[in-house]
Amino acid sequence: MAIRRVSSLEELDLPNKYIYQGNNGYIYNFKDKYFKVLDEEYMSLDNRKNQGRLDILGKLSELENTKYLVLPEDIYVTDSKILGYTMMICPGKEFIYLDDNVSYDKLVLGIINLLFDIEILSNKGLLHLDICSSNIFFDGVNLYLLDFDGTISFDDKRKAYLLMGMSLINLCIGKIMDSDRLEWFKDIDIDYMWEKMNRLESSNYIGLLWLIKLKMSRALGKDVETLGDIRRVLRR
Repeated sequence: MAIRRVSSLEELDLPNKYIYQGNNGYIYNFKDKYFKVLDEEYMSLDNRKNQGRLDILGKLSELENTKYLVLPEDIYVTDSKILGYTMMICPGKEFIYLDDNVSYDKLVLGIINLLFDIEILSNKGLLHLDICSSNIFFDGVNLYLLDFDGTISFDDKRKAYLLMGMSLINLCIGKIMDSDRLEWFKDIDIDYMWEKMNRLESSNYIGLLWLIKLKMSRALGKDVETLGDIRRVLRR
């Protein structure tokens, strides 16, 4: 991908209306891509932090062998500003609410795939600081992480992976339960694994998710198939 120099944002002839408001800016349709226009405070290249931001966006645009990271592609700049960047149009919709009929196993597979890509990101010494519902898209099978302009360099690659993995799993467990109250599980084994993960002492994220399925299946009296099965157990 490339850094593309233009005279101004107006030269790009973006639509009048944005489609999403992300952190640090707004996302527009742009040809067959998304285009994120950064907020004014993140544009000026007189600011050392924004110079670093441009460098990291460049590194991200060159990252290879990922499938579920919606990375910056072309980065648009003027002589004095970072205007924004393009990225692929992401399938699915924001990870706000998951219906009861979502398959538990398919969701876990989507999490596994995204964790592989997050490991590639951390191995490059990069840390995504904002893994949240609005920055994850879900198409019913796959999870996609986007909004990378707040990514920072992070020398401790193992800790970077643990921080991002913890954020992703906590987010997903909240969506699975349709609640942030993990104590609903009331299970010493789940609590032990979850606490180790949050202390950054374990990356056994998938083990935790399969343990949740095992415990909920026992309580249900049959194999958990959907998120609705788990929610019915928790709400008894």
